[in-house]
Amino acid sequence: MARTRHPAPPALPPLDATERTARHDGGAFHSFRYRDFRILWYSNGLSTIANWIQQTTIGWLVFDLTGSGSILGLMNGLRSVPMFFLTPVAGVAADRMDRKRLMFSTQLVLLLSTLAVATILLLGQLAIWHLFVFSVVVAIAMAFNQPVRQTAIFDVVPRAAVPNALALSNMGMSVTRVLGPGAGGLLLATMGASGNFFIQAVALLAATLTVLMLRLPARSALSLHRQSPFRDMRDGFAYVGQDRRVRGLLLMGLMPPIFLWPYWNALMPIFAKEALHTGPTGLGLLLAAIGGGGILGAAVVASMTGFERRGLLQLVAMLGMSGAMVGFALSPTVLIAVAFLFLGGFIEQFYMVTNQTITQLITPDHMRGRVVSLMQIPMFVFPLGSLLGGVLADIFGIRGTVITMTCIGAAIAALFLIGTPEVRKLRLSEMTAEASSAP
Repeated sequence: MARTRHPAPPALPPLDATERTARHDGGAFHSFRYRDFRILWYSNGLSTIANWIQQTTIGWLVFDLTGSGSILGLMNGLRSVPMFFLTPVAGVAADRMDRKRLMFSTQLVLLLSTLAVATILLLGQLAIWHLFVFSVVVAIAMAFNQPVRQTAIFDVVPRAAVPNALALSNMGMSVTRVLGPGAGGLLLATMGASGNFFIQAVALLAATLTVLMLRLPARSALSLHRQSPFRDMRDGFAYVGQDRRVRGLLLMGLMPPIFLWPYWNALMPIFAKEALHTGPTGLGLLLAAIGGGGILGAAVVASMTGFERRGLLQLVAMLGMSGAMVGFALSPTVLIAVAFLFLGGFIEQFYMVTNQTITQLITPDHMRGRVVSLMQIPMFVFPLGSLLGGVLADIFGIRGTVITMTCIGAAIAALFLIGTPEVRKLRLSEMTAEASSAP
């Protein structure tokens, strides 16, 4: 069967003075000079901090009610079902629809569903099925919300500032990773789960209102071109299948959610209770340590405007994260575990920012929404990794499970390091030039 031919988009204009300045400005925070990036950054942060508080609260509630790592893993695994089916649709939506309207509507769904659970908790009527339904609704909304937020970064900064903007965006996520889990643990201890959910609702309300302040540019004639949505979806899959670099980068993005994230996030309550014998405050401290390292790591990455070997950096960072995870799994005390988690969070930012940056820079504008939607695949692979990890933790114990899964992930990363020269040789200056010229 003949390959689908994609019409080449029109040539982009040369870099203007603003873009040239952005390319050569070495400041770690220079993307904040753009008004709409600042607003988008604040909105992302508010939405993400609510999500982190939510994850901490739900994880603790489920494990406290059931005492089962398998059910906790199943709770997270359930989120993967709607995300699996809707992620390709979300990519087409990000390329075809008004991005501000799409962002606002999905944010509103998150707000209303959170208020519903908060009310049920306040009335003392919570059942485990409520949390399962809530997780599905959140997964549907997030499937559309995350790709459009990520794609919108290209709408609010010049192309040459995108690497810095993505690093700052990840730094914001790391800040919320510090504040969210820590706040979640403290709120559980002081205000209970109901108060915790109402705090989430306040943050989501602020994020929703902030979206209304955004001034996104009008879509180009190319983005307004309409063919069948199914044809758009097929073209997106065909593009990824034909580009070895994008395909390799998307595969590399699957490593952390399978082999690392489940034990940093969804299954951390098991590690906190069974391995370190600590409570909600200790759980919040463990999760916040990852975010603390992430803040520092993202700040360092944002300042690395002249570092060229981004492909190699991503692969080496995966090995570093694996080493930190093994140290964490062997930690005898909370303080030692915190130190290793801080190191892991620091290195993780080099991996994640690099993966996102180079994937989006080498993707043509008219395909970016669809490729970014496929970059959300780790979000529904992560729950499956959590489900597998929860079952293994019930059978073999949490420490042994973490060490085994981490070593498998490190071995796969090493194979990628050896076998993917197209990714290993990628340089930032070449990718920026490629993104600024006609595909």
